[in-house]
Amino acid sequence: MANNSDMSNLKRLIDIGKNKGYITYEELNDDLP
Repeated sequence: MANNSDMSNLKRLIDIGKNKGYITYEELNDDLP
C-alpha cells in the first residue's frame, strides 16, 4: 500500500498531466519509486 508521500506525488503528477495535457518520462521517473 502506498504511503502519504507516494499518494501526494501521484496526485501532483495527475494535476500536471491535466494542466499540460501530458507527463514526461522525466517527471514520472522523478516522482515514482
